[in-house]
Amino acid sequence: MPHCGHIQATTATQRCLDALKSKPIELDSMHCIQVTFSAGICSFERMWKKAGNQEAAKIFLAKLDENLYQAKKAGRARIAGDTNQTSGIFL
Repeated sequence: MPHCGHIQATTATQRCLDALKSKPIELDSMHCIQVTFSAGICSFERMWKKAGNQEAAKIFLAKLDENLYQAKKAGRARIAGDTNQTSGIFL
């Protein structure tokens, strides 16, 4: 999500989560399942400014992973990320 802030990235991710949750998957006439996900959000631009190139990618992926685990730790269908980051490329 290029050129968006944390709020926009979180809002877009929440819309995806809500859309997925609102459409249960019918397995057969008697069974259906609801699919959800948890997500970590992080700004790549922030990491790039700190480290540059390959090191930035490593730091970025580690931070995304950390944020994802924070979301999972908080429960199902959660989003966690760097709330103090206002702009950049969020994933």
